[in-house]
Amino acid sequence: MPAVPSEQSEEALASISSPFDEDPPLRSKTPPLSPEILQHQKQNFIILSLYQIFLRIGRVFKTDSVIMPAFLDFVMPAGWLRGCLPMLNRFGQSVPPLLFSGYLKRLPRKRNALMFTTLGMAIPFYLLGILVLIYSKTSPGWMSLVFLILYTVFFSLTGLSQLCYGTVQGKLVQTTRYGRLVTFSTLGGAIPAVLAAWWLMPGWLTTHPGLAFENLFFWTATLFLVSGLLALFLFEPAQEVNEEEEEEIEKPWSEVWRLARFDKSFRKFIPLAMIYSSIIILFPHYQALGHERFTWDDAFFSEQLMIWVVVQNLSAGLVSVFIGPLGDRRGNRLALRMIFFLAMLGPLLALYWVQHPQTGEGLYWTVFAILGLTPVGVRLLYNYTLEIGPAEEHPHYLSATGLCLAVPLGFSPIVGLLIDALGFEIIFLCGSALIGGGGFLTFRLDDPRRESPG
Repeated sequence: MPAVPSEQSEEALASISSPFDEDPPLRSKTPPLSPEILQHQKQNFIILSLYQIFLRIGRVFKTDSVIMPAFLDFVMPAGWLRGCLPMLNRFGQSVPPLLFSGYLKRLPRKRNALMFTTLGMAIPFYLLGILVLIYSKTSPGWMSLVFLILYTVFFSLTGLSQLCYGTVQGKLVQTTRYGRLVTFSTLGGAIPAVLAAWWLMPGWLTTHPGLAFENLFFWTATLFLVSGLLALFLFEPAQEVNEEEEEEIEKPWSEVWRLARFDKSFRKFIPLAMIYSSIIILFPHYQALGHERFTWDDAFFSEQLMIWVVVQNLSAGLVSVFIGPLGDRRGNRLALRMIFFLAMLGPLLALYWVQHPQTGEGLYWTVFAILGLTPVGVRLLYNYTLEIGPAEEHPHYLSATGLCLAVPLGFSPIVGLLIDALGFEIIFLCGSALIGGGGFLTFRLDDPRRESPG
């Protein structure tokens, strides 16, 4: 893994304390912002950071590597069913945004779309909380199906909101501040998220196993509502829309094909984004591995769930302190390389601890410290996409990236079945090797900041 020179590390740390300092002198394909937007960039930077902070606090109560698979196991434990979660997750975050990207591109203002899609994310969790409240002791057989449907609806709305957020970010924030936005929103969200989890989750999970999920889901929904309302405070001037421009809304897949065919930089990026999905495919199986191999009773396992959630969020916050400024100063390509090579250690470490249970039972939480890199890596993938595509095409580039992440996740239920049939070891080893291969592919990526515009 390439080392980061000490001089660059000092510059990165300096940018953490001064998010509005002069931008680093790196070139990018994205044009500079208009004077009107630059005048309000500080306000927009703060609002976008707060938007992500409240989202992160809400997500801590529905962590997809811990809480959601644990809830599904509570309803109906099965490896193939857990394997559906990453597939439905990425389907929702790829196909709906792809269908929506043409419409979003032609909206004069993207702020309202961001607000309404984020508010919609609260609805599935309010419904889940009500269902858990009604069926707190025993779950009916249809509960798992309803959960998967609501899970898909939620991530469809999440995909739309992420598309809107990325487009708004590309419109309102200078390219060389993307990393600082990642740092401030991730670190700023991780600290209150960890405090909230540490304060609330132990009592919920250890004393009321069924009603714990009700509390978790209601808190998640409410924080999503707050996040959505914050979008109202963004300053976004209306952009000119070419009414005569023909949009192929009925053929959204043609946009992905067009980018893959004519944009050399994006074509190199496609396999990297697809390989990153292997990290997400393994997400729901780490908690199942620990639960199955270690001699934990239900009360202790519930306590571990809280610890894993806390560790994962702390890790995301701490890593963003260095990765965000590194992406600003030296480009997202290097930042992605570091994420890949660190992420490949997750499956290996999990297998090591279960092979050494006397030590592993107390240190299995370290696996979730590595998993905390995953959402940071996803943000970096989208940031890189924003750099290689022109501003007016950002909705198409972002939705195409989401599709690249989603396609491999169609195999997620099969991976769950293979884990049931062959065990965790062979699948985790293959996953680690694939992630490491993705790290080497980052050397092939173009660096748009060091290319001359035009």
